[in-house]
Amino acid sequence: MAPSVKMFLAPALIMGLKAMKVDFAAPENLLVIRGVYGVSVVAVFLAYLAIAYKLSTTGDMQKKLKVKEKNVSGQEIETVLTYAAYDQKELQKLAIQFLMGVGMTVFIHYKWNVVPALILQAVMGPVNLTDHALAKIYLFGKKETKRPFKDESNPLAAMFKPPEPAAEEVEGSPEAETTTPAVEASAAPKSSSKDSKIPQKDSKVLRLDTDTRKRK
Repeated sequence: MAPSVKMFLAPALIMGLKAMKVDFAAPENLLVIRGVYGVSVVAVFLAYLAIAYKLSTTGDMQKKLKVKEKNVSGQEIETVLTYAAYDQKELQKLAIQFLMGVGMTVFIHYKWNVVPALILQAVMGPVNLTDHALAKIYLFGKKETKRPFKDESNPLAAMFKPPEPAAEEVEGSPEAETTTPAVEASAAPKSSSKDSKIPQKDSKVLRLDTDTRKRK
């Protein structure tokens, strides 16, 4: 689903319910909304378990790719991961985001009695899961999905983000160059230019010494 459509799906549903004058505070309606949200959370959780099981049994341990990650100090480093290891990391990120979203939604609902938050997450949870690359690979069988996956955690930012280049496999990849030699090459003339100024200063000092000696 396109990010623009996905972004307005749940708000459009909430506005439609309000246009139908559905009373969210009514006990019978509140019970239904809570039940739908609970079913949605359980369904998404079971889908995560299914992805984890398929990943552990059919994950690709042969193909590898280079991934840029940030270490503890915030520096960007390049690591080599198998497809299965990369998918495992992405699944962990997705599960953490899901659990944090559930915790925040439940807290907001019971703290301030915000019912639209339940509706929003009940719709967006399954939509985000089915639209994720892991679900496409391990639930819908689309093995040709490219890695690394696109970051779709923020649909609005994804609309204006330029396309990322496709990841290159490590096996049989002819490209082994990095940007380090280019930096060193560009830095070399600067150091030589600085060094070239030193003999000029020395030559001036020698001329002054010879002049003083001649005068004496």
